[in-house]
Amino acid sequence: MFYDTIAAPATKNVQNAVSVIRLSGEDAVSIADRIFSKKLSDATDRTMIYGKIKDADGRILDDCLAVKMLAPKSYTGEDTVEFYCHGGKTVTECVMRELISKGARLAEKGEFTKRAFLNGKMDLTQAEAVIDAITAETKSALFMAQENLDGKLRHKIDGLRSRIMTVIMNIMAGNDFPDETGGNDNSAIKETLSVIQSDTRQLLTSYDKGKIVKDGFTCAICGKPNVGKSSLLNAILEEDRAIVTEIAGTTRDVITERIDIGGYMMNLADTAGLRESNDIVEQAGIKKSYQYIERVDYILYLLDSTKEISEEEASYIRSLPSHTMVVYNKTDLACGSKETFGKKTCCISAKNKLGIGELLDSIKEEIESRLSHSESEETLFSERHYAALVQAEECLTRAISTLEMNLEADLCSIDLEDAAAHMGEITGTTVNDEVIDSIFKNFCIGK
Repeated sequence: MFYDTIAAPATKNVQNAVSVIRLSGEDAVSIADRIFSKKLSDATDRTMIYGKIKDADGRILDDCLAVKMLAPKSYTGEDTVEFYCHGGKTVTECVMRELISKGARLAEKGEFTKRAFLNGKMDLTQAEAVIDAITAETKSALFMAQENLDGKLRHKIDGLRSRIMTVIMNIMAGNDFPDETGGNDNSAIKETLSVIQSDTRQLLTSYDKGKIVKDGFTCAICGKPNVGKSSLLNAILEEDRAIVTEIAGTTRDVITERIDIGGYMMNLADTAGLRESNDIVEQAGIKKSYQYIERVDYILYLLDSTKEISEEEASYIRSLPSHTMVVYNKTDLACGSKETFGKKTCCISAKNKLGIGELLDSIKEEIESRLSHSESEETLFSERHYAALVQAEECLTRAISTLEMNLEADLCSIDLEDAAAHMGEITGTTVNDEVIDSIFKNFCIGK
């Protein structure tokens, strides 16, 4: 229960058509009544009314719409008032000044959603989905956030946790009332836990999918100097983002840009040309390129169709992981059969923008193939959720190991309780205040 009333702009404090200002707390309606020309205390709940906001001297600050939403049927679960004012910094600042002078205080980052969580209006997965929906850059990321906002992940985690708690209670009952229950059967308990563990592992497999949808599919353009890497980046972006010259070693760092490919975000990187160099700056860029290539989701290895490929380079291409596409550039100048090196291949002309559409289609197919590999209907896309579920799965492994050694069943209860606690961290059932505070600090003021 919160005894203070908070206020904040729910829209960015710049010149806009509309500025939304939100109040939440037990005094929200009475504070609003003190600055609004109509009595919101007498108004029908959840009904928009028109009136004027006045300052302490009775001067009109704005004519606007206002609505009250009484607890518990509000976003925060508290009495809430929202003003829909004319946009603009001055209007917003003046209205905020009046609200604070009448007893409200400025809300902290994410405090409205934090109160919604603490008042039981949503769990932590839903609260985190709010910021994910706000920051979503593609439709797929938005849809994934909305699924969690609707409670899809929460229901899955709650279901797994409930099944673990049932096993714990059955073990306790078997210990306390062996005559009535027949005691504990390690084999049966292990079978039940194995199914729970399998479902947990299945959910963990969705993390790679969630990470791609949320953070983007990372793709590196690499190859020798002057094969057209920067030209390819510019062709895909349809702008001159990277410097293109005939001088080898022009690109000396990893240049990364984000682009939407059919509803999926791709982080596309132009890397320094891979070669031996005596230039200290270029060496640093090449080293960084190799490091970057090792951790990307996909590699586009660019070759110049007009030049011979050395055996050393061919060997390096063959050693690259399976998530590599060999891209032959400058095919407008040279044609003929192209070696695949055991990889998927594509032919383009970055300068003339030929084959770029086909290349992007192939990358999109790769993304969709990765996303289809998840066996779980629910999706993990938070590192916090993933880490907690990994710990829960490890606890289940230890519990099953205890049963396999034919030790007393109650000896695995501690591991099962830990597994349930780690799952509770995801939804907020067992999470500590420090974690809660760190989550909501990522929100903006007014949300």
